[in-house]
Amino acid sequence: MLEREAGRLVRAGENSAISFDIAKTELLHFSSSKTATKATLQMPDKTTVTPKQVVKWLGIYFDQCLTFKHYVNTRTSQAKSAYYRMNRLANTERGLSPYALRQIY
Repeated sequence: MLEREAGRLVRAGENSAISFDIAKTELLHFSSSKTATKATLQMPDKTTVTPKQVVKWLGIYFDQCLTFKHYVNTRTSQAKSAYYRMNRLANTERGLSPYALRQIY
């Protein structure tokens, strides 16, 4: 059913002068169980799209169970990295002034 609808969308896009970049197509099966389906998707140009564990869409990482663990871990890691960089700049002997640190923050 998914392959049929993908083909229908590609044909509708061609009729409306819209081209899809098949290379950027990603597949994610949402499921409440830990074991997701491994079903692949065959596109109209005969390329096969395999399902992924995590997909990034508009800056948010989605996983198959919608737990957002990967997204939270990524954002936490980025926040820690920013904190440690600012901490290095705040050296009391040769670091930035408190005013400059507030501007960076």
